[in-house]
Amino acid sequence: MTRTQHDSGAWPRGEYPLLYLDMILSPKNGRELLGLSLLVAFSVGVLHQWALGSYLYWVYDWFDILMHFLAGLCVSLFSLWLFYFSPLAREAPKNKKAVLFVSLGAVLILGLFWEVFELFIWHTYDEPNFVADTLGDIVLDILGGFVAYRYFVFHFIEINGE
Repeated sequence: MTRTQHDSGAWPRGEYPLLYLDMILSPKNGRELLGLSLLVAFSVGVLHQWALGSYLYWVYDWFDILMHFLAGLCVSLFSLWLFYFSPLAREAPKNKKAVLFVSLGAVLILGLFWEVFELFIWHTYDEPNFVADTLGDIVLDILGGFVAYRYFVFHFIEINGE
């Protein structure tokens, strides 16, 4: 018996009533996308707090690279879920070009907004290599978005035959 209790009252081996991860994270309804984007967002938040407390952004130059990649991945995954599977979603074409536009468009908008925010709040234009650092951050945001795009194409277009 799957998804139900046995007559003895015990749940089937390896299954628990509240942990139906295969149902919650089912690619058919997009919950996998939402769950993954929330997991990445939580990871970014935890890593960011750890980095601020331990000065990791200043000690390790590569830590900023990791964070921008993960942020681009998170923004892209969430925007794809929002555009294609959320209750607000409308019927939209699920072809590769449309998905790429949604994925990278959201990442570019939020990435550019973040860089402008950094510019005005932290006056990053005073830092050495300001232009190279800003362009690198945007490229890494886009790279994270492209990884999310490929994930979406593999799981929701190529596999499902849509």
